[in-house]
Amino acid sequence: MKNNQHTMRSLLTLLALGLCTSTQADSIDESQLLDANTASHVCYRAEDDIGSRQWLEKADIFYQALADAAKAKQSLCLALTNDAQRKEARALVALDATKRTVIWQIK
Repeated sequence: MKNNQHTMRSLLTLLALGLCTSTQADSIDESQLLDANTASHVCYRAEDDIGSRQWLEKADIFYQALADAAKAKQSLCLALTNDAQRKEARALVALDATKRTVIWQIK
């Protein structure tokens, strides 16, 4: 329930600011409204991986877990528990060409 309220509040803010139309708001995935400050996890979605792996080259803290998941084509989510992890996750999400392979999530 709390996640839905946060998502609704974010959509209403975007609509009020004129940053998106109601049609666009209907198609926005909750993960697009999250960032390093609000997300509790960064997730790798194997089904959306196109294989470029540019984001993986910048991984350090999460490298081994993400490399293993990508090799096995297995999705996974990793908890963000400190600022260093959030900083790295922010870079990985920004580098993902698909904007669907490495995403933010609230769990």
